[in-house]
Amino acid sequence: MMTTENNVNYKIAVIGNELLCLGFKLLGTKNTFNPQENLEEILKELIQNEEIGLIIINQKMVEKITNNKLLESMNKSIKPLIIEIQGYNEQDKHQDNLRKIILKAIGMDIVL
Repeated sequence: MMTTENNVNYKIAVIGNELLCLGFKLLGTKNTFNPQENLEEILKELIQNEEIGLIIINQKMVEKITNNKLLESMNKSIKPLIIEIQGYNEQDKHQDNLRKIILKAIGMDIVL
C-alpha cells in the first residue's frame, strides 16, 4: 500500500499484533511487522527509511518502547507520519488521538 506526495510514492508500514498485520496485508500492505524482539530496531529502521511515508503502530507496541530518544523522535516525526492505533478489543488510551494526528499532519489545531 502506498501514499503519494508530489508524484513520489511512499510506502506504508504497520507494526502490531498478528491480527492487525493480517488486516493490513489483506489491504495490500507489504511492510508489516509483528516483532517479538527488536521492536526498537525495526522502528528506527522504518523511521530512517526514505521510502516510508506512514507508520501505523499498535499502542501496545508503543508501551514496550523504553528508549526515550526514540519515543521523542516518534512524537516529532512528520515524515514518516507515525500513527498509534488501538488493537482489536482494546480501549483507546488516547481519547484525543484523532485531534493529535490532525495537528501533527497539518500543523493546525481543530476544535469541534
